[in-house]
Amino acid sequence: MHILGIDPAPAKKSVVFDGNEFFCFKAKELKEYIYSFDNLLIGWDGPLDASLDKENFSLTIRPIEKFFNRLSKTGKKIGIPEGINTLGFASCSHWSISQYVFSLPIVNETYQKSPWKLLVENNIQLTQKNIVETHPALSIWLMLCGEDFVKSLLFSSWKYKGNKEKSKKRLSILKDKVLSHPISKTYLKKEIKIDNDDKLDAYVSWLITKAYYEKDTRVGIFGDKKWGAFLLYLSCDLVFKDEFKNFISIYK
Repeated sequence: MHILGIDPAPAKKSVVFDGNEFFCFKAKELKEYIYSFDNLLIGWDGPLDASLDKENFSLTIRPIEKFFNRLSKTGKKIGIPEGINTLGFASCSHWSISQYVFSLPIVNETYQKSPWKLLVENNIQLTQKNIVETHPALSIWLMLCGEDFVKSLLFSSWKYKGNKEKSKKRLSILKDKVLSHPISKTYLKKEIKIDNDDKLDAYVSWLITKAYYEKDTRVGIFGDKKWGAFLLYLSCDLVFKDEFKNFISIYK
């Protein structure tokens, strides 16, 4: 089974990590590359599921995105920092490239089909074409937010994307912390160079997808088909399952 972590970008080149090296592809090149494999598991950093719950149908934002939104009641309670964003699936430009490559999200089950199996639960039953939605920024925060360095003024925000000096410093620190994290030492077998935020996101998407494939209990799919789901790194003291159950109870 080939495992890829992908940071997709509709307006520029997408970044792919395969466990050994990084690749950059324009949209058509990316699609050709992906479909060149017979057996594949992809960790995709972008919304893939429209959460077509009949009672709470929405074409804008899924409950899981509301739950992790840093400005929401639950986001504030959990402590989601600035720079960790959960955009509604219809507000994210990744929508276009996800549709182009995978025919996902499916927003009209009558007319739309996809050859890809979208994984929205933790019991893996793989086919030849498998894909799971990842959220690398949220996973990085879950991996590292308990460490002392996050108390510094530099990490009053977790924004590691962009060209501002503070963002570059955060990226450098986060990259080193992620690469030295125990879960990286478990699965990364060679030294790699991460010199931009796209590569960091692609790497983390690969890392947690690889761990998911290996049934590593440090990662798991949070949420489900009805409410929306991300594959995340889940530290033992920051799983939020009870909070999420209370949150989705308002929809029942």
